[in-house]
Amino acid sequence: MSKLVERFLRTFDPWGPNPSASGRDDHYVGLDMLRGVAAIAVVFYHFAMRLHMPGFFAHGYLAVDFFFVLSGFVITKAYTARIETGALPIARFYLVRLVRLLPLVILGTLLAAMIEWRRPDIVDQARHLKETLLALVCGSTLIPILWSTTLEQATFPLNAPVWSLFFEAVANAVFAPLARMRAGRVVLPPLLAISAIFFFWGGQRMGTTNVGAGLDNFWFGFARVVWSFSAGIVLYVWRDRVPHVPFIISLLGLVLILFAPNLGSWDLLFDYACVFVLLPGLVFTASTARLNLSWRKIAAFSGDLSYPIYAIHYPFVRAISFAGMKLHLLVPGRLVVVAAGTLAIVVGSAVVYAVYDIPVRRRLSGLLRSNALRQGSPGRG
Repeated sequence: MSKLVERFLRTFDPWGPNPSASGRDDHYVGLDMLRGVAAIAVVFYHFAMRLHMPGFFAHGYLAVDFFFVLSGFVITKAYTARIETGALPIARFYLVRLVRLLPLVILGTLLAAMIEWRRPDIVDQARHLKETLLALVCGSTLIPILWSTTLEQATFPLNAPVWSLFFEAVANAVFAPLARMRAGRVVLPPLLAISAIFFFWGGQRMGTTNVGAGLDNFWFGFARVVWSFSAGIVLYVWRDRVPHVPFIISLLGLVLILFAPNLGSWDLLFDYACVFVLLPGLVFTASTARLNLSWRKIAAFSGDLSYPIYAIHYPFVRAISFAGMKLHLLVPGRLVVVAAGTLAIVVGSAVVYAVYDIPVRRRLSGLLRSNALRQGSPGRG
């Protein structure tokens, strides 16, 4: 236990000379800060759904679109040059991305399966156990379930947010060969146009842009990720044209978008404005943020915890909300549950990041490097 505590404190040392890994000088610290805000917004959004608080945190799902834009931006920065030159083979790029995504996906899905297995009021226990095991295997390997089960009616019925990680993996899979062929200038314009059309159509048909997670709107998720991921690629190409905007404006803009209440008949129009204009704009302007050392550390902490929070929060939201609903609380009491539950999730995510995510990824990355060296590859991940 003492070794675990020591590792945790070493990972998050607020008095250390430098921010943690995600806050290096070559990093976009403003985007790190916004990434953490978006992860918390998703947690609030799921709490509001589970605690039957319509109107509260109603646009947290737009964090996914922000993440897709951000991913296109940072993946282009990190990997394009090496993929183009062949220094990073496509197969190795896929392995590097899986090492980044899967450890926390597996943990979050396993925790969700444990909670689901103990869910009360199950009528057909045998079928429920079989479908829980199937969902555990599929969820841990980013394979969507496209039919109805005794679990939640979602493509990833145990750990629902994994749906967006599936589409993230799809975007990565397409990105690599296009980068190797240097086909961006030819392919990106039609991709943006076609995905925008289908995404707009999906929003009109479903009445919301929150598509991709459900059985009835899964296929529109491809348009959702292609538009935003491609927009992120374009923004990185245009990075030298970023206007100077104070970072506080980008931060407040994202908060206002993700924590906006239900807007009634204006909701869909608001979503379109955010996905097509505002969220890409926030990624663009925040990419030039310059923060002092103290804020860099906060931004690094925010960026480091964003993915653990996103990947493992859902089973805990389910369990905490179930207990909260048993108390028959009024709205103020439910907001206390949201605040306390979110704090617990952040602390738990910090522990998971320090004692599980970092060591596992280091071990797997080391194995990749060793294998690359044996094969005569440069082995940089």
